[in-house]
Amino acid sequence: MSHDSVGAILTHCGWSSFIEGLTFGHPLIALPFLVDQGLNARIIADKQIGIEIPKNDEDGSYTKNSVSDSVKLLMVENEGKKFRDKAKEMSAIFGDRELHGGYIDNFINFLENHMIMSNAATIKSMKQRSQMATTRSSSIKGTTVLETIQKE
Repeated sequence: MSHDSVGAILTHCGWSSFIEGLTFGHPLIALPFLVDQGLNARIIADKQIGIEIPKNDEDGSYTKNSVSDSVKLLMVENEGKKFRDKAKEMSAIFGDRELHGGYIDNFINFLENHMIMSNAATIKSMKQRSQMATTRSSSIKGTTVLETIQKE
């Protein structure tokens, strides 16, 4: 994907190929089939980082001409320049390993801190319960079970 000869990515619009294409600054030619792919294709078109191949109006299929015309538009024609430029611009974000590494590091720090705080809260709660049980137990001494139940 990083080679200069790659001018665009023809993708089914799965999230991984979406991200990979933008990591290298390639515009995307969307050919969605299932589930989230249609939504991803709309995002590609709305954000002008690529185009969705038009479907046949009669049966919803793709034609060889619609695929061919979409590839030409994005890779060769002047109208495709805005998509190529926008994809290059997006590679500054998607291709920034330091930025993404920072997200991972921050997430790990959050989890570690959350675990420490969560464990501290659990320990505090257990101590409080233990103290309550001890207090309750000492107040029960010298009474019968029936008297204890009646007090509660």
